[in-house]
Amino acid sequence: MHQALQIAEIVQSVFEDLRQEDVLPMAMTCRTFLEPGLNRHWRKLSSLAQILACLPNDAFQSILSPQDPLGSTKVYIVTLLRALTAADLERYRSQYSHRIRILDLNRKGQSLTMFSVAAFQALQLVTNRLPGALSPKLKHFVWPDCSTEWLIGEDLHSVFLSSCVSLFLTKSVECFEIRSYSDDDTPVGIMSLNHALDNLDPSILKALSLDGDEMHPVVRSSIETVRWHQLEQVEIRGDAGVLPMLGCLPSLSRLRLYEYELEEQALPASDASRPKSSFSTIPHSSFPCLTNFHLSASGTPAGVLDVLRCFPQGNAIKELQLSGYESSFPTAGALFNTLRSHMNLSNLQSLTWTEKPSYGMVRCQRDPSSSEFDANPAIDISPLFSFKHLKSLDISINENICLTRAEASQIPICWPEIRDLKLWCHSWRDVAVIDHTEILSILRGCPGLKSLALRFDASTITGDELGPTTSAFRLHSLLLDGDIPISSPSRVLQFLQTVFSTQHLILKFVEGGLQNRETLLFQQRWKLVEERWIDACEDRV
Repeated sequence: MHQALQIAEIVQSVFEDLRQEDVLPMAMTCRTFLEPGLNRHWRKLSSLAQILACLPNDAFQSILSPQDPLGSTKVYIVTLLRALTAADLERYRSQYSHRIRILDLNRKGQSLTMFSVAAFQALQLVTNRLPGALSPKLKHFVWPDCSTEWLIGEDLHSVFLSSCVSLFLTKSVECFEIRSYSDDDTPVGIMSLNHALDNLDPSILKALSLDGDEMHPVVRSSIETVRWHQLEQVEIRGDAGVLPMLGCLPSLSRLRLYEYELEEQALPASDASRPKSSFSTIPHSSFPCLTNFHLSASGTPAGVLDVLRCFPQGNAIKELQLSGYESSFPTAGALFNTLRSHMNLSNLQSLTWTEKPSYGMVRCQRDPSSSEFDANPAIDISPLFSFKHLKSLDISINENICLTRAEASQIPICWPEIRDLKLWCHSWRDVAVIDHTEILSILRGCPGLKSLALRFDASTITGDELGPTTSAFRLHSLLLDGDIPISSPSRVLQFLQTVFSTQHLILKFVEGGLQNRETLLFQQRWKLVEERWIDACEDRV
């Protein structure tokens, strides 16, 4: 054996690079590999079948649960055949349980094994209800998404959680995550969650992720009564009352509020005329370490603005993500002005605003009525130019994002560090104003640009345009719209080959939304460009 394999760190790195199915065969090749191999194999427990394999065959049997008509995953329920003894678990508890660091039973693959409630209860009894008896050094607890295929007469999410959580959960857990398929959890499930949170160590827990409408009162109560000094990541549903409490968490750096219950308020003309809401009670010192905030909105436009206004102007947020349905968001002008007033102009580096449907979906495939031919008024993105350190801007909404030549000329000046730039509109009524010359100017002024999605008029491309003076632009992704004007696929292809590297650039196309004669011709021409570009890339390989 090579001397390097006597070094524990090197052996560990070897197993880190192996596929899961190759770990055990490698571990069995020599004694030196056995312990690190077993540690790697048991580190993440993704199926209770691993535990079942360590228990006596005569103590349990697996029964195939009724098949879910909407899925292909086979679910096996492990039932008890006889009374258990401590000796039945001796091998597992002495050799393997202490190696588990992650419990993640989220369904992946073709099968899933789950113990029955009676089997879990038997395991509790035979271990004297010792907390974490099956995983005494667990760091990451993830309870899976449940579905109707699991149901056997009662709400299995709540019942199974209450039956097994104490078997795996210990005070060493740093990440606690529960996903619920049900919006109406049972009292047993809520009690189990409350008990679990009470038994976590607030000086150790760093990440908390809880789903389900019935869960957020439990979280709220826990935050009110426990000082979670080390909590760095939170992902929950919530209402307006959760924000003041979350703002008091001293180490919170990442926050996601999804399906947020936003306040019902009319949208006033200015901040001065707005009624005071619960957000006015949030201290100026709130969220001292928050750098990443994601709001998945499902309420009213006024509520979105209220959420953004709750952050102190000197906040540390570097990444802001807004997502949800169009009806949940204010106008772009109101949102952009609020961002400029309440986000830190020196800190914000990434801004994402996505309204459903996303730009990757096919837009409305119909002919417009005569009243719909007028283009929507273009939104003004100039408030965003105040954020001088933006590296990623991804806006995909239904309002007309019609970048003007003046705005395009400001991009290299205001965002010289930009790497990802996407300004996209779902509507087919907006008209591209800029052309390929503005695209070239942006590329020259933003040398770090890797991803670009801007609607531009390609009809004036001659194919004789000059590319970069040294080498082709190193753009990795270019998103194109099938509806934008194009007169010659061959000239556009020549332009792309001159300006970009076929070894690096990936062209992505969004299908057009209009089906009239002119736009169908545009779509066919862009399709031809795509096919020829792929051929050119393959020829370079």
